[in-house]
Amino acid sequence: MAQAQMVSRYPQNYFMYPINPGQATSLTGNMGELRTNHYHGGLDIRTGWASGLPVYAAADGYVQRVEVDTRGYGNVIYLRHPNGLTTVYAHLQEFSEPLAEYVRSRQYERETFEIDLFPNKNEINFKKGEVIAISGNTGGSGGPHLHFEIRDSLNNILNPMLFGFKEITDTQRPYFGKMAIKTLDINARVNDAFGRAEFFTKRIDQDEYAIAKPVKVHGKIGVEVVVRDRINNGSQRAGITCLEVRLDGREVFYHSLETFHFDESGTINVLIDYEHYRISGERFQRCYLADGHPEKPERDDDKMGYITIKDTLPHTLMISAWDANRNGTHLNVMLQGANPKPNLKLAPVLGVLKPRLQKHQLFENTLKMSVLNSKKDFLTLFSGKKQFRVPLSYVKEKEAVFLWDMRRGLPDSVRSDTVTLYRFHFKQVIPPNKSLQFLLGALRLQTKQIVLFDTLYLEMQHNEPEGTITINNPLIPLISAMKLGFKPVKEVFDRSKTAVYMETFSKKLKYVGGIWEGDAISFMTKSLGRFRLATDSIPPKIKPAVISRNAIRVHIYDNLSGIKSFRAMLNGQWLLMTYEHKQNLLFAEPRQKGMPLSGDFVLTVTDNAGNITEIKRNIQ
Repeated sequence: MAQAQMVSRYPQNYFMYPINPGQATSLTGNMGELRTNHYHGGLDIRTGWASGLPVYAAADGYVQRVEVDTRGYGNVIYLRHPNGLTTVYAHLQEFSEPLAEYVRSRQYERETFEIDLFPNKNEINFKKGEVIAISGNTGGSGGPHLHFEIRDSLNNILNPMLFGFKEITDTQRPYFGKMAIKTLDINARVNDAFGRAEFFTKRIDQDEYAIAKPVKVHGKIGVEVVVRDRINNGSQRAGITCLEVRLDGREVFYHSLETFHFDESGTINVLIDYEHYRISGERFQRCYLADGHPEKPERDDDKMGYITIKDTLPHTLMISAWDANRNGTHLNVMLQGANPKPNLKLAPVLGVLKPRLQKHQLFENTLKMSVLNSKKDFLTLFSGKKQFRVPLSYVKEKEAVFLWDMRRGLPDSVRSDTVTLYRFHFKQVIPPNKSLQFLLGALRLQTKQIVLFDTLYLEMQHNEPEGTITINNPLIPLISAMKLGFKPVKEVFDRSKTAVYMETFSKKLKYVGGIWEGDAISFMTKSLGRFRLATDSIPPKIKPAVISRNAIRVHIYDNLSGIKSFRAMLNGQWLLMTYEHKQNLLFAEPRQKGMPLSGDFVLTVTDNAGNITEIKRNIQ
């Protein structure tokens, strides 16, 4: 970006630093850091592991929006400035006056703790340097800090590091952890194998990393990297701003997070290898675009990141990463083109051992089947009324590997000799950006147009004895929710307290909800996996900690469906109680000094299944 354009979009010295201005700062998070289901927007500024620091208005402005939320940003202020930009201050402990009374009065008017307000222009103003709030740990915060953003008039999040805050020092370069190469078509190989291979990087110089040995590749492949940034006196796992990939000196991929629209934050799940992240917790950033990536329609074909090598020559791959201050690092990799030399010798098998499908996994459009104790160099695959002979691709570590192109047909089952190895549950191919309605007996599925990041080979299974339905698995991300419905076989005696729950990896149940329509129930979900019905007939628990004239503090819990709502009354009048979900805590203080909490106190807590618990106390 040209210097004049840079200064125009990111005015220097216009904004004041919102925490301890003039002092060296420490950041726990930066713009573009890869977080769960979203890119991190803005900065996370340390507050000394405690709440209570004054938060200053970064410039003159009026309160455009203020919100109180149990989760997300918690207590948050949006301050609009004369230059058209908006600063955002989140996870606040409390607001300054007159904003605090403005929010409190409307909470009492609407009798709600959670509230989202849009004051009139210039109704509530702050001058640059005025204290607008006290820092805290509200909402989805994992510890006390201030989350600070700068947005433009179109709600694009801009990188605060580009606005010239002298409190921030960043001279450290990004660093590479691991690299992975994934095969993207049935004929591709990495070191003579199909699938995904990981490699450790080695630091060569302060700005250079490398892979120890050349990697043999053939066919269409994609590269993934674990790359992070370091910030002086701050996070050592921060996000990068720009990533570029060059093959033999030619740019084949780029990615920039200098700015992004707030609504685009969830596209992180198509940028990373989501399946690997859900299994291992490691976020590998893809250096190629998946089918459903929002940038794909606008990107030139030669900048998609796909690498195809069909010769036997050496190729240089350079992956470069920069942070917002243009500190850069490079990863150099030697790719050696090599025609596959598969090992086709089956491992010896004792006569009593039967072949067994050890694992099957989808890579893009290819189904990889790994078979133990295989006595044949082919499998018989059944798809509809057709059967296909699937030849052995190679043998690795006693496993015979067979590959099937899913575009030839959805497999129903696969057999080795006379042994049926597996019965699949593939039902439909759903391309990204397509709507679909699908029925399978008592199951139905409906998607909107934009729900998938990539082509989905839909798997559906209704286990009637267990009362479960399974839709693929949680390793596949969704952009938006899809609607599912089914008719349970077993009789449901209390539908008012029976809802759909999702089974987590640890077999715990997570409330999803649902609406009964006759004998069937439908529900919306943004996650795929296994679902079942469960009945919650146990009411929530209320455990008072302090109920006095000066303060009320109670803990609330629910065993299954979760807390839906709470309502407190004092002498027949609605009482504002603050909910801190991380501590399962409800608390209230006198609205005004000199007016103690006294009289008849009633607290009612309702869970998502409609179970109710109520306590009554007379406060003397």
